Amino acid sequence: GAYRTVYRPEAAVRHYRKVLELSPGHAKIHNNLGAMLERSGDMEGAIEQYNLAIALKPDVVKPYFMLSEVRKYNLGDPLFEKIEKLLRQSDISIAKQAHLHFALAKMYDDCDEYEQAFAHVKIANELDPVEFHGKALVKLINRIIKVFDTAFFKARPDFGRPSELPIFIIGTPRSGKSLAEHILSRY
Repeated sequence: GAYRTVYRPEAAVRHYRKVLELSPGHAKIHNNLGAMLERSGDMEGAIEQYNLAIALKPDVVKPYFMLSEVRKYNLGDPLFEKIEKLLRQSDISIAKQAHLHFALAKMYDDCDEYEQAFAHVKIANELDPVEFHGKALVKLINRIIKVFDTAFFKARPDFGRPSELPIFIIGTPRSGKSLAEHILSRY
């Protein structure tokens, strides 16, 4: 978990694999390993780990949400039915229901079923609304600009990629920031 927190996905992958070697069959570890593989650009490996997590614990929500983000779907895909079944459970929290509706929204969007996708986004946002705080965002951005100035990067000439052009990925929740990050991290 520590390597995941400090954005060292390759080290996290090694450690998660070691944990699974010593104690196989933990859905949460498979899910976390999938997230690190995804962050490293290994989408096939991520998909495999998310599917293993679902197979081990079909009632845990996170792997469904993560899986929905990393691949394209067609109508009739078994994941639709699995998520719908999970949503019918009475003991599922509101936040988890929202995650599942966001997953379905992305999946229906993949299928060009935009009305269905929008309906699920609407339900998810109604279940677990996110408040937008414009002043707080401006304050955060100003702090980022202050910290990551020219002097910061001059003091770290070997930091990051060899390109001199910075890349900042900014957006609201569910706007595609993670997808842009995944695409760029492959290069």
